[in-house]
Amino acid sequence: MDADAAGETHEIITRTAAEAEIAHVLAGQHGADPGDATEAVDRLSRRDDLRRRLAEARAAYAAAAGDFDPEALAAEEEERDPVRTDTLREEVDEADLRKEELRDARSAAKATLDTALAGEGGVAPDHERAALVEALRQGGREALARQLGLLAARSALRRFRQAHRGAMIEATERAFAQDNRQAVARSSTSSLRARPSG
Repeated sequence: MDADAAGETHEIITRTAAEAEIAHVLAGQHGADPGDATEAVDRLSRRDDLRRRLAEARAAYAAAAGDFDPEALAAEEEERDPVRTDTLREEVDEADLRKEELRDARSAAKATLDTALAGEGGVAPDHERAALVEALRQGGREALARQLGLLAARSALRRFRQAHRGAMIEATERAFAQDNRQAVARSSTSSLRARPSG
């Protein structure tokens, strides 16, 4: 039991020393309750993370603002210069007039487009498109008819050649033989004429 008692004593001393060190580390930290050290460290970590994010957000805001000076804006707004006020009022009035002119021009353009699509302007392209489609269909039919006629003519010629092949060959041989005889006769006649007498 003495060993158990010594172990417990050592554990209590270690815990007390650790709590004292945690209290020393947390001393001066706002919002740090040394009661539960883990909770206190988590709270302080969240606090430090929030502070870091706040600093980043402020830096991003400052970068986005550029050279914006809130004091200068407030001073400019408080200044009651009658000339500047009248100039600004005139510029706003001119901008309003320009806006109205542009709105009227847009309305007129939309009305013209609607009229063109609803009236003759919208029908004419449809008629032209229909006429073009019909012309293409007719051209396709005619081309198909010519192609079918050509195929039929080729087929008829092929059948004719096969049916009359023998007679055609004989006629060609006779023509060739006759042509050869005439060529030989001309050749011999011309060679007789070309000989000198004597």
